[in-house]
Amino acid sequence: MTAPELIEKLKELPSDMRIVVAGYEGGFNDIEKLKEIPLVLNAHEEWYYGAHEKSEIDDGVKAIVLLGRNHNDPDVHYNFEK
Repeated sequence: MTAPELIEKLKELPSDMRIVVAGYEGGFNDIEKLKEIPLVLNAHEEWYYGAHEKSEIDDGVKAIVLLGRNHNDPDVHYNFEK
């Protein structure tokens, strides 16, 4: 999904609609951070991995990842950043 596609979908929602991301092992967290990361597209074929992977070098496809935080986590970890 591209930024314009996301914006169009968000425009259709009520302005007070909560947006969440999946939690670490289950449940959902509020989005608290957006981070640009480089991606290697189609890096995984296994069904249990996401299709894409963060590039270890800065030459991947630019993408924004939405990061959520569990307020019950005293170490303030964001999902996908542990």
